[in-house]
Amino acid sequence: MPKISFHWPSLIASAIAIYFVGFLLYGLIFEEAWLIWSGYRAETLAAESWRVALSPIMPVLLAAGIGWVLHWCKPADLGAALVLGGLVWLLLLLPTRLYSWVYSPQPLGLLLLDGGHLLADALLAAAIQQAWPKKAQ
Repeated sequence: MPKISFHWPSLIASAIAIYFVGFLLYGLIFEEAWLIWSGYRAETLAAESWRVALSPIMPVLLAAGIGWVLHWCKPADLGAALVLGGLVWLLLLLPTRLYSWVYSPQPLGLLLLDGGHLLADALLAAAIQQAWPKKAQ
């Protein structure tokens, strides 16, 4: 396995950006739709609020995964990095999300919201990490 040294400032910045996009989509813009599509009520979620403490883990792992792909593939420019982010979404993130939709009674709206969120995350992390100025090695 190739040695990986993450560029921590760009990784943390992309994780924060991913977290913010999730907050915008699920907490502000599509909050009511998400509650309806997921079958939750605000009162029901209160009992599960402890899970929110785990929420920073996902953006950090996704940002690290995108960082690893960029490090390994060494895209020449921002466009190539965005293509890689899109491929990570198409070949890994979306199929993983499709399992829940295919094998459980979830509405299409929830799949589209989650899939769009994951696409935005992958592209944003790729863009931030590729565009971030790095010291010459």
